[in-house]
Amino acid sequence: MEEEIVTNPLTLQQLEKSVPEIVNLLLALGAQVNVECGYACNLPIDELWQTMQMDLSHLQDFIERSRNNRIFELGRKRPACKRSRTALGVSSCHESDFIVSSDRELLEYVAMTWNRRVSLS
Repeated sequence: MEEEIVTNPLTLQQLEKSVPEIVNLLLALGAQVNVECGYACNLPIDELWQTMQMDLSHLQDFIERSRNNRIFELGRKRPACKRSRTALGVSSCHESDFIVSSDRELLEYVAMTWNRRVSLS
């Protein structure tokens, strides 16, 4: 059964700092990701929610390029990334938070990793 954890609302600076950390978390878990640009992204409607499979090594560049091209803005538009082999979804919402969805075991790992990062900061 899929569950989710949601961060508290984050400032733009916190969102920007979190992106490479989330990419690194996904890299540690391996596999490719499926990326989708959702609601309010600056794309033609027929390009929204179209799945693009990409290697994780390209994800950070894709996010930066999409932000530079104003396809989405952190905290305002909704890009979503999902691992292609196991169900781990990460999305940044218009509510200035991150949503991570998966099964309980993987969510517990993500929460432990995230909490360890916060305590080391």
